[in-house]
Amino acid sequence: MKKLRVYIDTSVIGGCLDDEFSLESNQLMDAIKQEKFILLMRDIIVSELINAPQAVKDILLSIPQRVIEVAKITPEVLQLRMLISMKELLHQSLLMMLLM
Repeated sequence: MKKLRVYIDTSVIGGCLDDEFSLESNQLMDAIKQEKFILLMRDIIVSELINAPQAVKDILLSIPQRVIEVAKITPEVLQLRMLISMKELLHQSLLMMLLM
């Protein structure tokens, strides 16, 4: 069975060190370390973490490379994002019309 790919951003990694979010963030990171999920990140996250505190970098470094997938932002991804945004806007407009 194919493993579920879980998208995270820098706030999830930083959340491991935040009292408010540490329980859930660390549970997710532990599940990823146990290879229950594939960690999916955008390429920009790697560049954001270059200036992060070492403790934040260590969290990412503790995850096996074989379960990390970096998604690059391509023209196709940007086009898809635009189409999804347009679809959401259309749905919101229709909903507002129905509620009037």
